Amino acid sequence: MSQDNALRVITQFLSERTVAGLATADVDGRPHAANVVYACDPAGHVFFLSGEGSRHVTDVTRTGSAAISVYAHDGPVAGVQASGPCRELPRGASAHAAAVEFYLERLGSLPGESLRRERVGSEPLFCLRIDWARILDSSHTPPIVEWTR
Repeated sequence: MSQDNALRVITQFLSERTVAGLATADVDGRPHAANVVYACDPAGHVFFLSGEGSRHVTDVTRTGSAAISVYAHDGPVAGVQASGPCRELPRGASAHAAAVEFYLERLGSLPGESLRRERVGSEPLFCLRIDWARILDSSHTPPIVEWTR
């Protein structure tokens, strides 16, 4: 699988789902995991909201990185594991406004839309830029493909 095709497969898989396991570590290496509702764009940017003061926000702010894990539950074992730099998008910046619009548009029809619209004004919006990913698909050979930006 070519690098461009792998990124397309990764972002297509992620765009068909909305909940990821987010993994972080603190500065001492202690791990933490939390689920987040996310939206993924075709360039491999994963956007998610999170509450100020949560452990994973503290971890991301201090380390600048995170990982996600997303799996399908409707067929053969399939999933994406990914990691990369992660940062809060500053409110007022054009990148923040564009990401908010994309996030809300992508997740608009899902339950909880009014809560997301309310939270987007008060909670930090983060962007994880996928730099490394592993595609798992038991219906293909090989079942595991790694991709690096």
